[in-house]
Amino acid sequence: MAEPENIQIQRRDDQPRLPRLLALRPVTSEACWDLQQQTRRFYGDYIGLGEPGLHIEPTGTILLIFRNDGPDLLIRATPQPQIWANKPRAVIEVPDLSTVRQRLDDQRIPYQPIQALNGIDQRIGLWDPSGNRLEVKRLWRTW
Repeated sequence: MAEPENIQIQRRDDQPRLPRLLALRPVTSEACWDLQQQTRRFYGDYIGLGEPGLHIEPTGTILLIFRNDGPDLLIRATPQPQIWANKPRAVIEVPDLSTVRQRLDDQRIPYQPIQALNGIDQRIGLWDPSGNRLEVKRLWRTW
């Protein structure tokens, strides 16, 4: 699959920090065509990435583009998606993990706390509406 160009958005210093995809380049995932709205709400509202950009590829496939402080998360809506159910496809760092957990609890979306070997790292594992595995971790501030 060819990756679309990553268009960087300049962020002003007074804008709030968005959750950030932990990757060196954009991550592309696939979602079930009929779960587009649930996928938008899941990543946009519950994880906190905001409203996605929309791109229609020449084949007619819809690409949801979630922009953040890191590389973009690209989700291709397709009738027969390739699902990454056992290995996290994305790790998203958020400013406040407890807020994300509360949103997930409110929507009755299951997640699993992941215990780090060092006992400090805080993260949860979960699946998006199409069944892709991802992790959400707490942002650690540097002093």
